[in-house]
Amino acid sequence: PKANRSHLYNTVRLFTPCAQHKQAPGDQVTGTLPSGDLRFNLDRVTAVEHLLKSVLLYTWNNSISFPSPVKCECSLVVKEPELSNKTLPKAPYSFTLNSPFTVQKKHKWIEIDVTAILQPLVVSNKREIHMSIDFTCVKD
Repeated sequence: PKANRSHLYNTVRLFTPCAQHKQAPGDQVTGTLPSGDLRFNLDRVTAVEHLLKSVLLYTWNNSISFPSPVKCECSLVVKEPELSNKTLPKAPYSFTLNSPFTVQKKHKWIEIDVTAILQPLVVSNKREIHMSIDFTCVKD
């Protein structure tokens, strides 16, 4: 947005998948939602942009199906970027989103509000956020 404009802008930024791999199925898992690594690039965030809301939209393909609705829980691990050899990298920290959600047969996507997780990271001087996402689903 231009600095001389008086009205607010909403900016959409996308997470970039680093790689995806299948989650190992457990005894109670009723389908496999692939886990994945995501990157959120902050290089071009300007001083006039503000984080209003961050939503992770997670989709899966038709090869994943659930015979009945399942309850899922999402875990995010924020990974610190690797630092120079002179310093040790910081340990990753994780969040388990406390609001379980139900995946219906007809839906091929879920929407997860990650604003509270990203807000402190965006206001810091980080240039990139690396996150890993994982789902645990059990029969309803």
